[in-house]
Amino acid sequence: MSWSNDRIPIWVAPVTHEGLDSWLAAYARRLAVSETDLLAQFGLPDARFEFMVRALTGRERDAVSRRTGVEPADLVAMTLESWNGLVVTFDPETRLIASTPPSILHSGRYSRFCPACLDATPGRWLLSWRLPWTFACTRHSSLLHDRCPRCGTTQRITKRLDVPKAGVCIGARGATGCGFPLSQSPSIELPAGGHVLRAQENINATVLGPSPASARARQRAKDLMVIAQRVLRSLPTHVNEAPTLVHQVLTECGDTLPTRTRRREASDAHNTAVGVAVADVVLDSKMAEHEAVFPWLMQANAAARAQDAYPITWAHGWYKAAGPGLATRALAAVDERVSWVTRIRYGTTTSSPAWPTSTEVDVQRRAAKVPAMLWPAWTMRVLQGGPTGHRLAGFRRGTASLLLLPGTYWTFVQASRLLGNNLTKTNWDALTEIVDEDDCNVLTTTLVLLARALDAHESPIDYDRRRALFTEGEVVVDASAFRAYCRRQGRLYNQGLYKYLLWLVRHFLLGAEPGSSSRSFAAHMNNAHLLETELRVFAHQQAKENLHIHGIDEPLLWEPPSDWLPALRWPGVDWEDINLERIGTQLAKRQPLSQVAESVGVSEDHIRLYLETTALAAPRIPPEPPKRSLGAPLPKQGILAPESLHKLYITDRMSTPKIAALVGCTPATIGRLLKEAGIPVRRREGPLRAADGTVVTADWLEREYVQLGRTTTELAEELDCHNAFVSHLLKRHGIPTRPLFGVASPFVRLGVPLSPAMQSVTKLRSHVKGLRNIIRLPGHHDIAAACRALGVVSKTVRYQLAKVEEAAGFTIIERTRPLSMTSQGKPFLSEGRRLLILLDRHSTASSASN
Repeated sequence: MSWSNDRIPIWVAPVTHEGLDSWLAAYARRLAVSETDLLAQFGLPDARFEFMVRALTGRERDAVSRRTGVEPADLVAMTLESWNGLVVTFDPETRLIASTPPSILHSGRYSRFCPACLDATPGRWLLSWRLPWTFACTRHSSLLHDRCPRCGTTQRITKRLDVPKAGVCIGARGATGCGFPLSQSPSIELPAGGHVLRAQENINATVLGPSPASARARQRAKDLMVIAQRVLRSLPTHVNEAPTLVHQVLTECGDTLPTRTRRREASDAHNTAVGVAVADVVLDSKMAEHEAVFPWLMQANAAARAQDAYPITWAHGWYKAAGPGLATRALAAVDERVSWVTRIRYGTTTSSPAWPTSTEVDVQRRAAKVPAMLWPAWTMRVLQGGPTGHRLAGFRRGTASLLLLPGTYWTFVQASRLLGNNLTKTNWDALTEIVDEDDCNVLTTTLVLLARALDAHESPIDYDRRRALFTEGEVVVDASAFRAYCRRQGRLYNQGLYKYLLWLVRHFLLGAEPGSSSRSFAAHMNNAHLLETELRVFAHQQAKENLHIHGIDEPLLWEPPSDWLPALRWPGVDWEDINLERIGTQLAKRQPLSQVAESVGVSEDHIRLYLETTALAAPRIPPEPPKRSLGAPLPKQGILAPESLHKLYITDRMSTPKIAALVGCTPATIGRLLKEAGIPVRRREGPLRAADGTVVTADWLEREYVQLGRTTTELAEELDCHNAFVSHLLKRHGIPTRPLFGVASPFVRLGVPLSPAMQSVTKLRSHVKGLRNIIRLPGHHDIAAACRALGVVSKTVRYQLAKVEEAAGFTIIERTRPLSMTSQGKPFLSEGRRLLILLDRHSTASSASN
């Protein structure tokens, strides 16, 4: 360090991290002059310490550096300039502290202090004490003081007309102070490793760290302040419900509740320490305690705003004041309180809820990627429950409209009309009827994530253009080629089939059923599973030709790939998990759609959607044989050839029902073929006997049919005869028959007496499945929670429970939380549990014997 003629010959070294005003005051004490006199010696008669510590003008910086020998950069480091706009706010020109909104932080006009530090220096004030975010001394593990313990005034460093005094109370804003030695102020000791000291250390490293002006530091400070404000607002009324962490922080800070000061929650070190220490834990995801504090804050907020009918506005307060991270957590916290549409709009069921930011252009861009009906494969993934029939179209239109809602403020009606789905109420009713709102979390999550994936990826199809061209416009079909197709199939050309072909071509082009109706084409609903592959190929080719005519070079069909949402478990069925070969086998028999669905293990809707998804890869269905004219002979080939029938019926002594089952026809047909082939009716030798050798008598029929509740079909299979013959025997012996669709309960075969209530329940269809579900309900939080845990559909279980209770004549399950059994329901469920155990043992024994 060199000395110049301008240098003051007496040197006073700054203390590490000392504020500029403290160092200048120490210089004035060393020279025994006032603040005004010292600045006059510097050639700065109009300057003031309290302005200079905020920021130095170029003239002030050069003058102080010249007179003291301290480098200009070192002088700037002793001011608040680098924290302006982050932790303090002042006008760079006038250096006046700006008026701040209500905050937990003081404005920076005065300085806090640590008595131990003042005693050690002595009387030197650290710059960080002027920063509102500094509330604890990490060196001496104690809370800072805001005021003189004797007179209660806040502190600044010096007075303009006096020689600065070291470490004594001189007050602020014109107050004279009392001269109390501040180093003797009593301190609140903080535990080492406690929440308060850790919070101060984290703030020193982030908010007050080497890059205080960075966006990350600013966001951290903003989030800390928002949480701390809510902590201090919640403590006076909800301290008893506060988590353990909050009480630990209060204990560290002297075991006293924060006090509200003027219009701010608190501007003193104690209250700031309480709020910021809790906020620091909330923002630290590595600490387990953070999971308990945020829900407590949201609960306190909800109690304060209980009169607000829209809980989403509770989270909106976080969005306006804090950053996206806290806003996301606030959205997740109100998820169970908001409507289904709101959950989709904000994505509250996902791991990353977000506030709507999409513009109208963004919505229209997404709509161009979405057909008017949800893609068939994605419908299979999100659709659960039983068959929906004609409501399926409304469900698909409704879910397609919902895809436009995530991230927007659009309504369901607006989104529906943008896609051309004008029957909004019909679609919404179909949507809500199919989806049980207690179990819609996965559907909601899927739609939100799929919408976000559509925004992030490109689509090869512009559905807006197709809707404009083909919804009401003319679709071209080669009529001569269609007539040739009909000749190859042996069909008569008719307007009904041609109309269906036009509908199918438009269906391919739009990716949706034509029109805005929620009812599908009747012929398509009834016969889609029997649609010939050749007709699919023909319609596919005609649709591509229509694209070519309009100069559109894009694939005819497309769906977003499933790996766009790789980590999601679908509530429905993934089309790739369905066995194409098994479906082909069933379709080849030209069975009703209900039987095909039952054999594959999915709903009828999933079969329709699967065939629409696979399109040209669907199995080829053999054409239905032409109807035989009245009196024409039946074909005689394979099993139906006379020699084959003779072997099966006479040699192998197989019954006509069993032969009919091999062919897939009725026993009456086999009877006619036997007569045409001249094969005599086989006569029974000896009396009719059951499987165990017992002679079939009136008593046997009475026991098996009436007492044990067996059906005529079951008896016919055991007796190896037609069920019509069993009915004939019943009438011969005067045994009244049950209605055609009467219910036969397997419980009556167990030989166990049934209570009157159970006897009534056994007359219900599917009462065994209903009892299996109901006995597992007690102990769960509610029916929806039980169904989620058991993997069953909530709507089905509610229906079963209502029917069983109606048949039994009393309430079985008490709808409390958790669910419990009524006094009458307890013995009833005990009886049902015992019957199911016996039934399972009986079924196991029967399977083993077979």
